[in-house]
Amino acid sequence: MNQDNLNELKKQFEDIEVPAEIDFAIEEGIKRGRNYKRHRFIKPASIAAAAVFICVIFVYGGISGNLFKSMNNKKSSTAECSLSSSNSIELPSVGSESNLKILLKDYVNNNNIRSGGAYLGIADDSIESNHSTSKGINGSVNSEKNSSNTNVQVQGVDEDDMVKTDGNYIYKINSYKSLSIVKAIPADKMEVLSTIKFDDDFNALGMFLNDNYIAVIGSCQNAVNSSMKSSSIISGDIISRYGQITRIIIYDIGDKKNIKKVKTLEFEGNYLSSRMISSKIYIITNKYLDCITDKNGDLSDSNIYYKDSSFGDKEINIDYKDIKYFSDDIEPNYIVVGSIDLKNVDEAAKVSAFLGSGNNIYSSNKNLYVAGTKASQDENDGFKSNTIIYKLSYEDGSVKCTAKGEVPGRILNQFSMDENNNYFRIATTEYSINNSARSDLHGGGTSQTIMNNNLYVLDNYMNIKGKIENIAPGEQIYSVRFMGDRAYMVTYIQTDPLFVIDLKEPSNPKILGELKIPGFSNYLQPYDENHIIGIGKDSTVVKENDTDMAKPLGVKISMFDVTDVANPIQKFVTVIGDSGSYSEALNNHKAVLLSKEKNLLALPIDEANDSQKVDFQGAYIYNIDVEKGLTLKGKITHQDVDKTENGTSQNINYVNEGYRIKRILYINDYIYTISDSCIKSNDITTMKEEGYVLTK
Repeated sequence: MNQDNLNELKKQFEDIEVPAEIDFAIEEGIKRGRNYKRHRFIKPASIAAAAVFICVIFVYGGISGNLFKSMNNKKSSTAECSLSSSNSIELPSVGSESNLKILLKDYVNNNNIRSGGAYLGIADDSIESNHSTSKGINGSVNSEKNSSNTNVQVQGVDEDDMVKTDGNYIYKINSYKSLSIVKAIPADKMEVLSTIKFDDDFNALGMFLNDNYIAVIGSCQNAVNSSMKSSSIISGDIISRYGQITRIIIYDIGDKKNIKKVKTLEFEGNYLSSRMISSKIYIITNKYLDCITDKNGDLSDSNIYYKDSSFGDKEINIDYKDIKYFSDDIEPNYIVVGSIDLKNVDEAAKVSAFLGSGNNIYSSNKNLYVAGTKASQDENDGFKSNTIIYKLSYEDGSVKCTAKGEVPGRILNQFSMDENNNYFRIATTEYSINNSARSDLHGGGTSQTIMNNNLYVLDNYMNIKGKIENIAPGEQIYSVRFMGDRAYMVTYIQTDPLFVIDLKEPSNPKILGELKIPGFSNYLQPYDENHIIGIGKDSTVVKENDTDMAKPLGVKISMFDVTDVANPIQKFVTVIGDSGSYSEALNNHKAVLLSKEKNLLALPIDEANDSQKVDFQGAYIYNIDVEKGLTLKGKITHQDVDKTENGTSQNINYVNEGYRIKRILYINDYIYTISDSCIKSNDITTMKEEGYVLTK
């Protein structure tokens, strides 16, 4: 982005109202430079975009619900109350609608929200993209059935995905609108046994599988609240909007040809994420309160409900006395955590609600951590973002708040967080902007965005126990992976520093070693205790306007050897395609298949040149080991099936999205590749195609 582009972008922002989810806009501005799939990336553009979005906030004062609270120079980490004997904190309850309005009016006044003005929204970074593990290597292999599972962050904590297998059948969501059950064995005689079509208003986003039950999670639009009226923001009247709800549909799949819907749950709010521990599913949503002030300063849409089909189709309102809040962190948003046990589907769902905000989660086997973003003013009249973390413990299928913490900076994704031996570890990037940026939109002052990276260790009470700050100043975190007593962090601006961090002493974390190489890793996948796989992009440095700029090249897969922690090395590397190449694995760890036992690594690839012309779309299948590195076994595509079934031309730069391979799994000695429209099976040794089945 040159200066003319930047000035034009600034000019465009001067005449528009600030977006509701402004913090989400900031996040997108920062991430814009990492959109490898469709266009080229010049690193400083992302920083400039972030600065512009932040400047817009300063000028207009229409501030999103989790921005710009005065910190009064208080410390970064706080535990809200003393812990009770049950290791939970006694939070105050909202109590009543009138008290909620008082809390929210205080929020509006404290943050200079204009009456009759802006909608207060909380950022929602769902759907999540990445992960980390506390102990050992994440369990992506089902040893009993010799089939792969979803690539997850924490062993024993399952994550929803579009595809699941039990070692005999494959269950897959097709283009968000239907669910197919496919008999996968034998591999050359695959058969679709059932297909369930969802309601038109329902978009399936993932599912869980447990014995004879499947739980499909998705979103749909709620009707307009009848108490709200549609009107102009200028008039100062209440503004209407559609609300998002999260729906969970549970099916009995005992008879694969006669699937039965047995339960439906609905929770108000945008779907943030979910986890399944044993047979218990926990669903986390954000309900943005329509805290739009009218000309009299009233607030509306303050209640919250859920539905459980076990009690009919009625809405069950959550009583205000059951909604908890942190007195020093009022947000116009509800975090709702609902749970259901797939071994007892007839039981009522358990629901907890908190007045607060969250845009990422991390879950161990014991605790759920919900992280939200809060912007603040520093002592030098500059502005920066902090991360608030709510620690919730799992107790009998529900959650109890046990502590709250706060650290400087913003997290990248769920992999930025981890729990180990009762300590919580978190890595953040601080984006701060000096106050001269306020006048920059009008031609005065010099905008300066400052980036620093930090790693914090918090104790059981969520107080900061140890920290490393100012890691790779001027760069930002691209990936993090925690493995027991170590953390691996990748930052980037022109080269890819891989940091090896020692966490054995929680009060004294320290950097053990550093490796600088071209490119960057978006995702770090543990292989064993001394080897880690990086998936990202290669890069080179080019001149633009007499400035060195980083230009991405092909998709890069690296194996790092960290046996000598002081001197990590890139032991093996392979690069696929040119700068137009892309893999969903860059942004979604669930697209990665790794089996150390089978020496197998696979991921979907769009192989393209610098002009974005796609030469290949499909799956790259590798043999991988620490002695020989990466050896390409073969490539699998579904575009040939599209041509066979539909007569589609296989022109360069044409990819039928319905046949785009998104997931790869194995059952016994066969690899299965999955697209929205097809499942194909190949011999895992010879790569010979066994057959395919359509799943439209």
